[in-house]
Amino acid sequence: MRSRKMTMACVALLGAAALWGSESRAGLRTTMGAQGTQMRGCRDLVTLKHPDAKGAARKKEWDKCMADPDGYNR
Repeated sequence: MRSRKMTMACVALLGAAALWGSESRAGLRTTMGAQGTQMRGCRDLVTLKHPDAKGAARKKEWDKCMADPDGYNR
């Protein structure tokens, strides 16, 4: 009987830990997801608008895009 209670307590603890971990990672993915999408979008926009830009010129365009991606696209 005692081992069964211990087993149930372990299962409950592991389940709670798994649930808590997945919720915190989901929040991190949501937060980083928007920024990651913005970064990929800016990479594509800068490449399309300035295909020959290299080094500092490309970084300057990247920074302008990251500051205002919607405005940069116009």
